[in-house]
Order: sequence, then C-alpha cells, then structure tokens
Amino acid sequence: MKRIHHILKHLALAGLLTATAARAEWTFETDFNDDIPIGTEVYGTTMVEWIDDDVEDGVLQLTLAEGSQNGSWIVDDFSEGQTIGEFEADFRMLMGGNTSDDPADGMSFSFGRNIPDNTFSPAENGTGDGLRLSFDSWDSGGGEAPSIEIFTGGTSQAVAHFTGSRRLAEADAYVIDPETDEPADMFTGDEFVDVKVSLKGGKFNLEYKGLKIFTDLELDFKPVAGARFAFGARTGGANNNHWIDDVVITTFAIEKPVLSGFQPSEGAVVTPNSPVVMVISAGSSPLDLDSVKLTLNGEAAAVQITEDGVVLTVTHASEDGLTPDTAYTATITAADDAGAKLEFSWEFSTSELVSIGEADLVFDFDDGDIPEGTEVYGTAMVEFEAAWRIPACCF
Repeated sequence: MKRIHHILKHLALAGLLTATAARAEWTFETDFNDDIPIGTEVYGTTMVEWIDDDVEDGVLQLTLAEGSQNGSWIVDDFSEGQTIGEFEADFRMLMGGNTSDDPADGMSFSFGRNIPDNTFSPAENGTGDGLRLSFDSWDSGGGEAPSIEIFTGGTSQAVAHFTGSRRLAEADAYVIDPETDEPADMFTGDEFVDVKVSLKGGKFNLEYKGLKIFTDLELDFKPVAGARFAFGARTGGANNNHWIDDVVITTFAIEKPVLSGFQPSEGAVVTPNSPVVMVISAGSSPLDLDSVKLTLNGEAAAVQITEDGVVLTVTHASEDGLTPDTAYTATITAADDAGAKLEFSWEFSTSELVSIGEADLVFDFDDGDIPEGTEVYGTAMVEFEAAWRIPACCF
C-alpha cells in the first residue's frame, strides 16, 4: 500500500484575477502507515495501530471501546503562518463497536487558535476559538444527541439530529437516509465512512456517510493566521471506538488584508477607560504599517501597533480615555505593499461616569482600638506599626 505523509505547497490561479495573480494553498495528507506524521502530536489515549497482518494499513485510534479514555491529535500550522480564510478536509472515520449498552461520548474536528498541546474536554465539543465540528453521541437529557453540530467561536450555528441509542428526547427534525426514508443512524459500526468538510466563500458544507448534512451554510468565520487543526474524542462510563484514517487537508490563503477581530463589539456600551483594539491579518503581501489609521467620529486617533507574524494588533488607549456618554463610529483603514486596501467601520458607545461621593466611614486604626460597631475574631488584632516593623539592622 502506498505510504502518504507529506505537505504540498503550490499557487492556484485566482479565477477572477489576471493570470499573473495567484493565491497560495497548502495540502497536508497522511494515511498513518508510517506512524505519527511529522508536524503533528498525539495526546492521551491516541495511538496509531496497524489493522492488518502485514503491517501496512495504519489508522489513528483516538479512543478504543473502553471506559474513561480521552485522546487528541493536533496538526500544527502547515501554511507558513499565512492568513487562512478557506479550507477543505477529507478523512475517513469510524465511530462504532461500543461494548457498553449505549455509545459515548463522541468526537470532534476543530480549526482555530488557542488549541492546546494536550487533550481537551469535553472532547466531542471541539476546542479553539475558530470552527468546531462536533459528533456528539451521548444525550445528557435534553435531546441533544446523537447529533452533528457546527460551532464558530464557541457559538452553535446549526445542528443535525440522528436516530440511535441513548436519545432521551425526540428532535424536531432528523437527517433522513434516502435509501430508507427513515431517520439516519449516526454510528458506523465496524466500517470506516467518508467525511468531507469545506469552508469556502463563507459557506460551510459537510458530507458524512454519503449524506449531505450541511449545504452552503453561511458562517461568519474570520480568516486567521497561525491556526491549527485538532481531532479529539473521549469515552466515559459508556464507550465507543473513535478512529480516523486517510486525512487530506487543504488550506487557502487570503489575498487581501482582513479585520480578524475588534473591540468594543458592534453596538456595545463600554466604560470610558476601555481600549479600542483591532486585529488585522495580512493577505498575500505584507501590511504597510504607515497606512494603518483609526478615526473615532471622524477624528484621527493615536494607535499603538504590535506585530506577530502576519498579524497586527492595533490599540487605541489614550491617557484621558474616551468621552463619557458618547456614541462612537470607529473606522479602521490599512493597505498592504501591493496596494490592496482594508476599510471597516462599526459603532459603539460609552457609559456615563459614575460619581463617587465622600466616604461615610473611615477606619485607620490609629488609636489602637477596635472601631466601635465592629468585631474581631480569631487571631485578628490591632497593633501599632512601630511594634512589628523589622529594623534595618536586622535583615
């Protein structure tokens, strides 16, 4: 069997641009026949196992059908630190073979930052601040599983329900198997099934077991630099096998600079001492730092810029703060060395200043007594400073 485990980089012509314009893309792929791929790490119960007698067909086992397992596989950024706005991922997955009455707990696929060098829990919910795809096996009582759910930034965007054991409450709708016209079963038994994930043009698509689970689902996913991919799974008192194989992931760099995040958020009401912070990610050309400008209600605002690879963090935090009880329109502009421009505006407001009057009570303990109307307990006591200060001679 062919052994695969490498990363490819090439330039793909952008269809709407001239033939001289190109965007970078990178492909990572592995079949696990050569053990753990370079540039990836496994944690917890995860291991590669060869499932035929001639040691040719390796698979990644996140968990076995045993209790209290938790495994993860982390794929480091293979896109050279560039800002990624789209990706495609194909892999084969096995989720079955439980030896308990009901299967648990599930597995996940994640792409984002803040992915730990460790296992994570609950593993079936995914990890990081980007996109999470959850295969949840265990219904905890709310009718939430078995299901496949998509999250961005930790917020659920859509859920697809399946039939299966451990469903404690009926769902409003189910994924229908076209061969039977009945609700589909999420589990795979002892067979691997194909999983196809794509996020392109702001639309998310998922195919699982030959079924179209999500089609052109619009997601507000912010392009990100330095992100990683993660697979995770766990079991508890109940169990299941959670295995993957034949992974192919392709990432696509953005061409123009983008605003990856900002605060205060749109419509927020903040205190006057709050900073205004923007995160700008470069496209195919470096950002021109001199081009970065912020205006607040049309007036230029001073900013501090810090660089981390292709990412700029732009901060406005004046000593006097923002004007209290004021509605603001913030506009950030920037350009890269190729002339591609970014302009983005949003609105927020500040609260009134709260006036604090004179203190009603002041306790300085200078008279050596416990103030009237108070009590001390245990080892608490009033002592004069001179009595406990250590003289300089004695250090």
